Amino acid sequence: MLLGDVIRRLREAKGWTQGDLANAIGKKSSSNISTWESNKTKPQRASILKLNRVFGVDIEEYARTEGRKSFPGEFEFAIGPDGQPLNLEKIPHEILARLTRRLVQLNEEVLSVLKKIDRSESDYDSAGGEPEKP
Repeated sequence: MLLGDVIRRLREAKGWTQGDLANAIGKKSSSNISTWESNKTKPQRASILKLNRVFGVDIEEYARTEGRKSFPGEFEFAIGPDGQPLNLEKIPHEILARLTRRLVQLNEEVLSVLKKIDRSESDYDSAGGEPEKP
């Protein structure tokens, strides 16, 4: 799967417009998003890292694993503790809903930690190699 297709699919899974995604990664307009999604250009490394954080996945890895059947927000398959595929249709809806909410919470916690790391790296870089002291 091409990287632009992955970006479009993940954006649509969140219910976002191209403008919403542009805002989320700090772009002033959606033109970059449009050219990425049409596979005319590829995002620069800094943008890929921002996309990874926004989506909570490594978009390049998703592009490499073309045969993958599931994206965030989709429940096509899951693997049980024994390594065998689970039939999610047999799991009660309430349990899936609770698991989904918990996964969203965990994703938000991970993103929060990543933001703190990013800020501390920025402090380190802006101080000429030494973090600012409070």
